[in-house]
Amino acid sequence: AKTYPVNKEVEDVIAEFDKENEKVLGQEVGTLAAALDGEREHVRAGETALGDLITDAMRKESGADVVITNGGGIRASIAAGKVTVGHVFTVLPFGNAMTVIEVSGQDIIDAINYGISEYPNPAGKFPHISGMRFEIAKKDGKAAAANIMVGNAPIEPTKTYKLATNDFMAVGGDGYEMFKGKTLLATHGSLAQVVQDYMTELTKDGKGTFTYATDGRVKEAKAEEKPTPKPNENKPATEKPSTKVAGTNKVAPKTGDVMTLAPMVLLLSGMALTMTKKKETK
Repeated sequence: AKTYPVNKEVEDVIAEFDKENEKVLGQEVGTLAAALDGEREHVRAGETALGDLITDAMRKESGADVVITNGGGIRASIAAGKVTVGHVFTVLPFGNAMTVIEVSGQDIIDAINYGISEYPNPAGKFPHISGMRFEIAKKDGKAAAANIMVGNAPIEPTKTYKLATNDFMAVGGDGYEMFKGKTLLATHGSLAQVVQDYMTELTKDGKGTFTYATDGRVKEAKAEEKPTPKPNENKPATEKPSTKVAGTNKVAPKTGDVMTLAPMVLLLSGMALTMTKKKETK
């Protein structure tokens, strides 16, 4: 298509649409002090500040217990400076609506394990979260979630939670089949609008600008470390000399015992000698 000549009439129509769209897309929603990372290889393989901001915005707006959204739905970074509606639409171009559904703790566990199953390789299903945290443990070359916390408490498989996500995932999109058919609690409209409103609030709270940073809500579990041996800890203990008398089951007396017995032996010997002399005198 790039080889086709430019059609002036079509070009003019597009230009007119762009002019009208700019009235909305050019509106400022906030001011960033530092860029937000939405690079494809990053949002599909780990936590990023942009992923945290999007999910935090969703949780604040919905009042849900937890939020899960897919990294594949985040399509661009946002540079430092003025942020416009157009920038947010470039990040979230699919027109998704934020949806709140009712799920069990086990559904969340299954969703997280599914989302990280290809880690550390990038995958669109990689979960960005809010209201919870977990560690990625690797065993036998496979990734699995560990230490999943909702708020300050360990997740309970049988407990019911309110989960906010995008409408695509809420019906099983991107392979999140565990969400399919769940009770729908609310639909909040445009996900992009939710994020725009949150950025505006952050800018206001930051007195004209804002920053956002990751907080470690998704991280690798540390490998179990073996304790460092103390000096000489692994050396064999020096064997104490046997206290048994050779050829018997009797225990040989200790030095202190011999010293205690010596005066008694001398006393008994003296008594025996005295008695012998008395017999000789008679």
